[in-house]
Amino acid sequence: MYISQLNNKAVDLILDSKAENSLKFLNKALLQSYDPPSTEESSSQQLELQLEWIGLSRSLFLSTPSREIEVVSTDFDGEYDEGMRSFSEPIRMPLPKASSCSLLEQETVQATIYYNLGIAHTRVCDDQEAYAYFSKLLSLLNETRHHSDVDVEFTGPETVAVLHNLGHIHYRAGEHAEALAKYCEALELARLANSGYHLDVAATLNCIGVVRLHTSCDNQESSKETLGLFLEARSIRHAVLGTDVNQDTATVLNNIGRVKFTTNEFREAMSLYQSSLEIRTSLLGSDHLDVAATWNNLAQTNQALGHFNTAIQNYENYLDVAITKLGYHHCDIASTLRSIAEMHYENFDSERAIEYYVQALRCFHATVGHVHFEASNILNKLGNLFYERGDFDDALKLYLDGLKIERQVYDDKDPNILVTVLNVARIYQSQNKLDVALELFTEALDIQRSCDHADHSNIACTLSFIALIQDQLGNYHDAARAYEDALILRVTVLGSSHFDVSSTLNAMGLLHFKQGCLELARECFNESLAIRRLSAEAKNCDIATILFNLGAVHLECGSSQKAIDCYQECLRLEKQDPHVKVSNILGTLQRLGCVYLKRNEVKNALQYYSEAVDLCNPNPASVPNSELSKFLGCIGNCYMRMGEIATAMAAFSNAVRANREAGLEDDTNLPEETFALYCLTKKNRMCAPAA
Repeated sequence: MYISQLNNKAVDLILDSKAENSLKFLNKALLQSYDPPSTEESSSQQLELQLEWIGLSRSLFLSTPSREIEVVSTDFDGEYDEGMRSFSEPIRMPLPKASSCSLLEQETVQATIYYNLGIAHTRVCDDQEAYAYFSKLLSLLNETRHHSDVDVEFTGPETVAVLHNLGHIHYRAGEHAEALAKYCEALELARLANSGYHLDVAATLNCIGVVRLHTSCDNQESSKETLGLFLEARSIRHAVLGTDVNQDTATVLNNIGRVKFTTNEFREAMSLYQSSLEIRTSLLGSDHLDVAATWNNLAQTNQALGHFNTAIQNYENYLDVAITKLGYHHCDIASTLRSIAEMHYENFDSERAIEYYVQALRCFHATVGHVHFEASNILNKLGNLFYERGDFDDALKLYLDGLKIERQVYDDKDPNILVTVLNVARIYQSQNKLDVALELFTEALDIQRSCDHADHSNIACTLSFIALIQDQLGNYHDAARAYEDALILRVTVLGSSHFDVSSTLNAMGLLHFKQGCLELARECFNESLAIRRLSAEAKNCDIATILFNLGAVHLECGSSQKAIDCYQECLRLEKQDPHVKVSNILGTLQRLGCVYLKRNEVKNALQYYSEAVDLCNPNPASVPNSELSKFLGCIGNCYMRMGEIATAMAAFSNAVRANREAGLEDDTNLPEETFALYCLTKKNRMCAPAA
């Protein structure tokens, strides 16, 4: 069989998506392209010397970079069209007119076979072998350039095409700098060999633009340059072809839209995507992968604009096609499912969000494995959803699964680990597993402090958590030291008048109060109160909290009038704030009643206790009956002190009734001596009626 027939048979197989079957025909054609010596033995030796580098052994490469090109796993037929495959078609040979070939014809034949071998290996994703063939071919073309002025009908592959394929292999491997170098070299040759308005120039400009999209679109000037490449490519195609309705133009429109998307020009991006979609659908049909890719781009744009329902429908259109073309277990399918989940979350549909996150997680497990940052990311998202639902046990399990993966794929000090560690620590704290929580918060603090650009506000927040846990564990010295460190950081970063500074001072005041250091506690509360009175961020309830704590210090110090002043202002602010819980107001009323009762100002005490009862009665949903019985018991005590026994017994009777309605023991919230007196009256018909 002639060499050209072997080559063309291979070309047919490549075009029929049977590239692997084409290799035996191409290798046979390549062997026949060399002049055979007179004997079989010498022929074998000659071929071994000349062809030892061919892809029969992966360990031998000529004209390749010193480092290995990574083999990508994406099927060539499953790639989206970005205009990177303008030179991906194999080359046919004309049938020979004579049995022998001149030197140039022989080199052209061999160059064509090398080129087709590179194309075939690229089609089967064997990029290492493809790179070897294209590199060898590039060397041969450079050596034979002095023959380029010979007038022949068939010239074989052009250098521009070879450079394009080398650039594409680098691009598929994520080697963007190397890919850009090859495409720039191809552009220079294309401009020299052709006029400025040539399709080879347009194709190369597009490829350079695509590589730049993945590397340098991080500022306005860079994006402007990339946009210029695509616009020039589009104008060349229109000038040469006289129409914009073709597949390559649709690709360039799509790529221009991607530039607009990166610069947040979403309206312009959407218009370009829609134009590309119309062309692609009319030329390729609605079930083509490139049509699906444009649906995906439209979805991302609508998502960025906050049009979540439209974006979800766009993503669904993408999935309808992409799943059939790429298979369900594909990283792009997983990413789309994750995006849909995120929008359901934004739409406050947690059930649908969980459903799609779970699908995305299974998809990522099948494509990138269980130990991958994508899997850990989704596990954390799911953990957040369950945490928000109050399902802390399931949230904790998801966080721990994500943390286990993160510890394998990230460095110990990675910010991703930090976020998960903090989430787990807070759940353990809420479950009162304080020792474990403290260990994790300490790890988080270590990570935060090790960052090159440490966020002191976040460090202060973690220190506050550590201080609170140390306080709960009774380690007051360690708690005080953590609060002091947090205070220094917050004052340094936020200034001495910031609301967060007042919160730290309040926490320090509570710690000092617990330790009996009343003067230190009073200083902290006074300073915190001064900040909050001047803060625009502070609400009435925030100021009331400090007044309540300061009142407790004054009361403990024996300054009952100062305590009353604090509690009365606290009560006034709480009543003015519609967001204050009824239980907080009841707590302030109880404290005022107690202070007045200690001062033996029974009528004043009775006034506040009665107000508390009035507040309990119309709020049965927000106030438990145990609160009502407590204040009724206090009212009974007041009347006892005033000598109004019958009224006191009626109050006690109502208190017992409230306890029974709450399912509590009769004597709950009633002093022992008071309850004993009440029980005695039940035996005397002259006393108040029993409950």
